Amino acid sequence: MKSTRKLATILLLLPCFAAFSQTHYDCQTAQEVYCESTFIEVAFTGEIGQTDDLSSTCLSQEFATTWFHWKIAQAGTLTFVLTPNNGTDDLDFAIFKLNAAGDCGNKTLVRCMAAGENVGQPLPQPCLGPTGLSLTETDAEELPGCSNGNNGFLAALQCSPNEEYVMVVNNFTQSGGGYKLEFDGNEVFSCNPTATADVAAHNLLLSPNPVHDFLNLELPKPTVASSFHVVNGMGQRIHSGSIIVDKMRLETSSLAPGFYYLIVEQDGKAPIVQKFVKA
Repeated sequence: MKSTRKLATILLLLPCFAAFSQTHYDCQTAQEVYCESTFIEVAFTGEIGQTDDLSSTCLSQEFATTWFHWKIAQAGTLTFVLTPNNGTDDLDFAIFKLNAAGDCGNKTLVRCMAAGENVGQPLPQPCLGPTGLSLTETDAEELPGCSNGNNGFLAALQCSPNEEYVMVVNNFTQSGGGYKLEFDGNEVFSCNPTATADVAAHNLLLSPNPVHDFLNLELPKPTVASSFHVVNGMGQRIHSGSIIVDKMRLETSSLAPGFYYLIVEQDGKAPIVQKFVKA
């Protein structure tokens, strides 16, 4: 069983590289997830929010929580991975489908993950560390502890257009190390309705992808006051520069194999994020 541990969070939305004060303690103030922002890092401070009743879920209570909200644009399969920065942190989550748009009082539990440490047994244990939704899983719930086949992952969500979901993430570990939340299936998310960037995400072309030595970046037209950043899978910015022409070539031979994010920013505009793989 889990012990009750008090922590709280400050969100850092990596593609924007901007810190947000933590106001996402409940469903009504959940952090919005858009198609441009499906890679999020959460870092802990010392506050706590306990405003939503989770007594009827496998989580039972709300401790050190962050809430997220998203809307589905097109049918698809949604998975994600929550990865603690400290490898054996205990993260849990519950996902609800809103039965009426924006109505947190009318929601249905669709996934619940509470698997965690078997107290008194040696580490590592298979239910600590990364957790999330996976294409290879079939269960919709895992109860506290690490028995009966628990492994920290639940079945992927099959989503339909215009559906809305909220997710609460609990942290029961006092390390303060934070975690990363990476969604796969960002094509099913609705995009930010206030994003008016001159460069649309689908018009930001990266080739070849996967890449070896050079990555070609092509924009639909020259941009004003634009910059780019390359971010690795750990959320670290490893290269930045300015964009002054519609076609550029980035040297990537020094990058270690793995996945990266290219982020294009314009003054006053929503950032554009494209994922690429270094082979």
